Amino acid sequence: MEIAKERNRRALVAGAGALIVSLALALAPSPSGAEEAAAPPTESAAMAPVVEAGDAPPTSEDAVPDAAVPVDEAALDEPEPSYDLPTDDAAAIALARGRIAAMVPEELRRDFGLLLYVNKAVEGAIPQQMFIFREDGAGDFALDRRWLVSTGRERHEGYFTETPGGLYKLDPHRFFEVHYSQRWNGVKMPWAMFFDYGYRTERSGLAVHGANKTTVKQLGSRASGGCIRLAPAHAEELFAWIQRDFAGKVPVFAFDDAQGHTDRTGRVARDEAGKVRYADGYRVLLIVDAETVTAPDATAAAEPAPGDLAQSAPAQPTP
Repeated sequence: MEIAKERNRRALVAGAGALIVSLALALAPSPSGAEEAAAPPTESAAMAPVVEAGDAPPTSEDAVPDAAVPVDEAALDEPEPSYDLPTDDAAAIALARGRIAAMVPEELRRDFGLLLYVNKAVEGAIPQQMFIFREDGAGDFALDRRWLVSTGRERHEGYFTETPGGLYKLDPHRFFEVHYSQRWNGVKMPWAMFFDYGYRTERSGLAVHGANKTTVKQLGSRASGGCIRLAPAHAEELFAWIQRDFAGKVPVFAFDDAQGHTDRTGRVARDEAGKVRYADGYRVLLIVDAETVTAPDATAAAEPAPGDLAQSAPAQPTP
């Protein structure tokens, strides 16, 4: 009997001791509390949303860094989207060639080795596309690449977010692997190639450049603040290609005093003797077309024979 009582007493003492220890631990301050208070903010709290130059306000996706986004296992198996377009589409090529012939005077085409034709329409057969034609050595141009682009949203956002139609050269002094926009709060513009275009006493902030990881999904629509956006890989490729292969003398475009900007119709500056003035630059002509282009019938959509582009009668574009 005495032995049983002693065992019960010891069990009660042990239980009470365990209860006291548990209460003490529960009431004690957490040893990690100071560390948590002193820890730096998480990446999502520290990062401000970044807006690409000419981009729409940041979306929720922009505001959340990659590390904080749950991994979509199914998406890992999805192929990367392609922003290349077929280069064997005879109907589309014919339409682009026809517009170049209509917009670019023949004598001007002879001074360039690369034509970047961009259709900025939202409808038609070739909207929001860039056709890259390279001089073929026989006086004509052959399609080399065809890509999706994004041009200006065409609405007022402090200023009008337009990609103005017309003909432009690229400014050889403003090619930047990374540029930070002054107009759009220092946001990043990779592989930026600025238009050689002046407005009154200022140089244009319009450029061809790469999209970011979010805005690249908008290619094929009007989505920029006026710049021409490309897929990042395409922008990098074009950036290197132009500098490597197309440096040379190019005509100086006249200044339109009435409008207060560089002429966009292809009118060139001349010296006192009437000769075209030339300057060092890149033999690349950017053609921004506002026309909604459609093929009226199968006959009109047939691609012209080589040489048709060079022989077509030019007309003035709509600015």
